[in-house]
Amino acid sequence: MGSRFYAKYANTLCPDEPAGKALDVGCGVGQVVKRLMELGHKAHGVEGSGPSIEKAKQISKRCQLYDGRNLRSAMPPSTA
Repeated sequence: MGSRFYAKYANTLCPDEPAGKALDVGCGVGQVVKRLMELGHKAHGVEGSGPSIEKAKQISKRCQLYDGRNLRSAMPPSTA
């Protein structure tokens, strides 16, 4: 699926909402997380596939992405 699909999907999640927080579990390569951040939300993504999380980190270096295979050690201490 193309980036337009993910942008449209992210837009439907919170079309008129003020900037808030979002957690995308199973974020794949992080396209929805990236779009939510572009819309001003504080978005985080969790992915259990090593190759997907590595690609997600390449797509957007600003996104907060976590490797779901080892989530407890990947999260900041205040949230684990």
